[in-house]
Amino acid sequence: MRRRGKFGMSGLPWQDPIWAGCEKHKPIRNGPRWPIVRAGTNQGNKVAKYHEDMTLDEIEELEMSFIDSDHLIYERRGVRYYYGNSFGGGVVGASYGEDTSFIVIQRYQAGHVHGYPETRQRLIDRMRKYNPELLVKFLERFPS
Repeated sequence: MRRRGKFGMSGLPWQDPIWAGCEKHKPIRNGPRWPIVRAGTNQGNKVAKYHEDMTLDEIEELEMSFIDSDHLIYERRGVRYYYGNSFGGGVVGASYGEDTSFIVIQRYQAGHVHGYPETRQRLIDRMRKYNPELLVKFLERFPS
């Protein structure tokens, strides 16, 4: 098994993180009202959306602030998956038809970073599968 850390699974070094954002998760401005957008995250291809009140600068700050070992859920094939939550516990967006204050952040070995809103339960399911130690800390920090 290869070591994690400075070098990824390919043996190449991890590049410095660069925020890339992601068009499909950006807030919808001047479009349907939030309840319709939220409901749409549980239909069709189920694309999570950031809340319409969030600016791109706020999304970048939020996603980039959780790229650290304390928030690492797992690493797989040159991608590290982290979790984060809104500053102050407010709604950051919607996923699977519900408002959420949590996000998943993907950091690629080449440096690109982007995230998306995720439900608390889906985060718990990922942590249970990939990082049970982190799940214990998460549940202590964010009891239901």
